[in-house]
Amino acid sequence: MSTERSAIDTVCAMRAVLVALMLVLAGCGATGTTGSPSCDAAIYPADPLMGGEAEATTTGDVEAWALFFLRPDQVPDPAGVAGGPVSVFVNNQIKVVWTITGEGAFAASAVGPTDRIIQSDWEPQAHGGSNWERPGDEWDTGWTFPEPGCWTFEISRGPSTATLRIRVLG
Repeated sequence: MSTERSAIDTVCAMRAVLVALMLVLAGCGATGTTGSPSCDAAIYPADPLMGGEAEATTTGDVEAWALFFLRPDQVPDPAGVAGGPVSVFVNNQIKVVWTITGEGAFAASAVGPTDRIIQSDWEPQAHGGSNWERPGDEWDTGWTFPEPGCWTFEISRGPSTATLRIRVLG
């Protein structure tokens, strides 16, 4: 085996170990106000110039995803090289597009670290014509978090519900 090929294999193995470690650590963290094991969702870059995506925890046979649109100054690693999570900051408006399978009306809110409930900055709007390939229909929402800490998105579509916990930085 050539030295170059051996070096490539070593780098690939190190990346695999790093990814496994990140997955293990994603389940660790401070307990949120609702008693959840962690409020640090893995929001990893879907497109380094856009932001990141995360899968929500759902009830029943539904699937829900969030796609975070951030300004370039909110993306800590614009080149996507580090592969680290995307950060959300207090008092910086972000757009989040949601997909959720199922039937019925869509609703969204977020509960903060002091149990403060906020609504989207604008009425959720059906979002068609997308190239984001996740199951379900899409809605876009806007959020400005007034305080740092653990925030829990609560979304619903008819009887189906989903939650996504994120840490908002000060």
